[in-house]
Amino acid sequence: LKYKRRGNRSVEDRRLAMLELIGLIESLTDREPRMRVAISTEWLRLREVVAQARRPVDLNRAEDPIDAVLCAYIALYA
Repeated sequence: LKYKRRGNRSVEDRRLAMLELIGLIESLTDREPRMRVAISTEWLRLREVVAQARRPVDLNRAEDPIDAVLCAYIALYA
């Protein structure tokens, strides 16, 4: 997924890719090990920030927390 701030990716392309990644992370609720992010108010706020993003800075601020959750899941899985 091309959600990172590289090259000439548009805000809309990054926003859609980031929302796709968020959806994939949320789908881990029924996997083993479980990742139940959708019960977190902070996660829901982060999802809303990405959904409403219109500027690169909005996505830049969301990128690190999303990456951190994904890395935590990978560590748990490994």
